[in-house]
This record gives sequence, structure tokens and C-alpha cells, in this order.
Amino acid sequence: MRNDRRGSVLIIFALTLSTLILFSGVAIDLARVYIVRSRLQTSTDAAALLGAREEENTQMQSDATAIFMTNFNSNAPVGGANLMDATVSNISIQLDQKSGVVTVAATASVPTTFLRMFPGLPTSIPVTTTSTSQANSSNLELALVLDTTASMTFTDPSTGGTKLQALQKAVADLMNVLYGDKDTVPNLWVSVVPFITTINVGNGAMQTAWLKQQKSANDYRHNGGTQYSWSGCVEARIDGGSNDDETEISPIDHPFMPFYADDTYGLYTYKKNSSSSCSSSKTVYSNGICMGDNDWGAPASVNIKQNPALFAAGLQFGPNRGCPASILPLTASKSSVLNKVNALPTYYSGTVIGLGLQGGWFTLSPQWRAASGWGDTTLPHDYYTSSSSPVSLPVTKIAVLVSDGENVWGYVSSVIPGSLGQSLYMPYGRLSSENNPLHIPLGKNVVSNAVNELNDRMINVCSNMKEKNIKIYVVGLGVSSNKARNLLQTCSSGADYYYIESPTAADLDAAFLKVAHQISQLRLVR
Repeated sequence: MRNDRRGSVLIIFALTLSTLILFSGVAIDLARVYIVRSRLQTSTDAAALLGAREEENTQMQSDATAIFMTNFNSNAPVGGANLMDATVSNISIQLDQKSGVVTVAATASVPTTFLRMFPGLPTSIPVTTTSTSQANSSNLELALVLDTTASMTFTDPSTGGTKLQALQKAVADLMNVLYGDKDTVPNLWVSVVPFITTINVGNGAMQTAWLKQQKSANDYRHNGGTQYSWSGCVEARIDGGSNDDETEISPIDHPFMPFYADDTYGLYTYKKNSSSSCSSSKTVYSNGICMGDNDWGAPASVNIKQNPALFAAGLQFGPNRGCPASILPLTASKSSVLNKVNALPTYYSGTVIGLGLQGGWFTLSPQWRAASGWGDTTLPHDYYTSSSSPVSLPVTKIAVLVSDGENVWGYVSSVIPGSLGQSLYMPYGRLSSENNPLHIPLGKNVVSNAVNELNDRMINVCSNMKEKNIKIYVVGLGVSSNKARNLLQTCSSGADYYYIESPTAADLDAAFLKVAHQISQLRLVR
């Protein structure tokens, strides 16, 4: 007679099935706990980030709590409970006033679905996460390198305002992201570097000491005129065969030559009624002398002192032609930056982006600190080192370049006579057989040859800056050609640092906000 084992098999099956259900239930409930914990961590991260941004805001606690709940409840069923029916039992938001560190801790209770079916097992599982944050932007040196050529006065069809006005708004939005509603943030400094053909280092007593020669405008005048003073612009440092127009070298180690656009009065000697004539009857003085492109030395007896064709194009005159507003060195003050940017003038005179970037580098280079720079004994910081209070963190150095990407060696031969009209006076001189320090091939391709030379020098500046771990963001303003686009992309620190084409105010603002959020990422410390 065989033993009937069916009963024992059923018992074993029942026990096995119960075990399988238990383990399946544990797996499901643990998966729910994992999902809730991940969302809880995201929520405390968000609250800590906002708290660090609003550390001095009286509503910081309520704002941080609100952003926590928004993140925790996102994607919950409409009108339903929290994620996985979890409930938050505690949110703690603590601010360390000395360090500015915000710590957010939260606990959520996750109800079990299967474990509660078994006696003695929990009906809910507690989950706790903690996030600590402080602003990385509080350890930042930022140079705003801004194109202020005449094209910035062109109307933006999206707003009816100018490109310059759009730029000013975009900079204000960037500053608001970095500073919030504060005028200063610990260990955050910003410089403003306007450029056209050259840069303006300022014309105070310290900057005067940086000059190689103490020449005045009188030394650049051909005939008559009135004394002009130096506005602070400098020539490219290529004397003696050096390429210090591509380096960070201080003016103590390599002094500057003051920039004075030369006087062209009397150089174009064709008379109105001679066999050769001026380019038009409108470009001749009352004494029969043809107008040049920069006749700031014309005597008072001449009844017109400016070439009307160039004047109509927005070309300024005088020995400081092509000289932009002065550089604002690193400052901790948001209002100082905004005041500087909102007061920027524009001029027509050509464009040399490489020298603008070099000016930005000057404001970030430790070689320009103290006696060698603008007088600050601590700024700029050394490369790869830490700043002081409130927390010792590496100082990030960033340059943001805004330009249309077109280097332009000012060219005016269509409106003035003579071989000297091949170019405007630039920080490298004029393009002529008598003055060609860069050895640019002349002839019918002189303009493209000159631009290629400026492009090469610009890329060298970018490469040298990046070797010092300076991150270069580039915002293109209506880039008009693939050549210019490639130039800007090559200059930037990579694809994530180049914001292509901002033809309208809205595009420019969006690009600046992306830059702002990327460089102001907050540092999470868990």
C-alpha cells in the first residue's frame, strides 16, 4: 500500500508559496521605498539649492518648504495622495549664518502594501534624506568681454530697441541670477571689458606709469589743431618682434605704447581743381585740401573738419578714435557692473576681438594684481588656488565673450583718396607699405589677409587663456558667416560653452540665462 504524500506536498507548496509571496512583497515594498527615497533626495536638494540662493531672504524657510513639496508631489495623481502614498512627517531647514551653508533634512513614511499582510511586519517604512548646499558662484571671477562696435546700435526687430539695449538687459539678467537681490556675494567678482579695435585700461596715474613713452597727441599731429589728452587706450604690444598681444604679461614687465590714431590732415594733397581731385565735391575743405579719414589736426580756419561720408557712418574723429569705454576691473558690486554696462557708448572703427579677450584676461590674471594692475592687493587670485572666507573653495575664472564673430580691420578707401586709405589707424598701425608691422600681404586681398591675421592672433589668445584653466563662454550676436562661426566655436571652451546665434533680443536673453545658470550651479555637499 503506497503512502499518500499529497497532503505533505500541499503543505510544502503552501509554505513555499507563502515565502515567495513574502519575498515578492518585500521586493515590491523596497522598490517603493527606493522610489520615494530618490524623490525625497531630489526634493531636499531643490530646497537646499533655493535656500542657499535666498539665505538672506526672510521668506527663505517658506520658499524652501514650498519647493520641497512641489518636487516631492510632482507627477502625483491629480487630486490624489503623495508619491506612493508616502507622507512627509518632518522637514528641517537650517542656515549656518557664518558659512552660508543651508542644510535640509526630511523624513517620509512609506506605507507597505504586502508586508503589512504578515503579522509582526511593519505597516510603513521611514525614509530620511539630507542635503547641504552653498553657492559655487560665491567663488567666481567673471570677465564680461563686450563688443561695443557700431553694429550694436542696429535696431533689433524683435523689440524695436538696439542690440546694445538687448545686451544691457541680458547682462542684468545674468547679474540677477548670480547675485539675486544682493549687491555683493562673498567671493564673487565681475569685471567689464568693452572693446572695439583696442581696449581702454584707464588714464589715471597708475595707468600712465604703464606707458613706454609719454607722448602726447601733439606728437601725432601733422598741422595745427588743438591739444588732445590720452583717453587710456593702448596699442598692441608687438614691438621688438614679440607677440605680447597674445599673453597676460603685465605692463610692468612690458609697458604699453599709448594709442593715438594719427592725424591725416594734409596727407591727401590733391586739390579740388587740379588734374586729380578729391573723391567727391563733399570731401574737400574750403582751402582746397582733400579730407582724410581722421583730420583732427585741421586748423580752425577750415570750415569743415570731418569727412561727411565717414561722419555719417558713425566714425568718431580725433587721436582717440576707436577707443572704447575704460575697463572696469574686478569688483564685488553688482550695481557697479550694471552702471558700467548701462553707460557703454558705441563707435565705428573696426573690430579686434583678440585684444578684447586679452583685456578680459588682464582682469583675471594674477600677474595684474596689486602694483602691476589696478591696485587691489588680493585680486585677481592665483590660478588653481582657493579664496578666503566664507569657505575655502577653488576660485573659478570665467570669461564671457559677446560678439558677432567678425574681426574687421577698418577699411575706408572707398571714401578717401590715396594709398594711405587702405585702412583706418588700428592698434597695429595702418595697412600700408610704410607701416606694416604684422607683415600682412598687401594688394587686392589686403582686407582678407588682415582679417586672417587678426583671427589667428585671436585664437592664440583663446588657447593661452584656456591653458590657464580659464573657461571661455561665447555668445554669438547674429553670426553672419561659417568662418566667423567656426572662429567663435574654436575660441570657446567647447560645445557646452558656445551659444550660437542670438539674432534677437529674446535669443540673446535666453543665451545669457543659460550661461548664467551654468556658471552659477550650486555646489551640493552631502
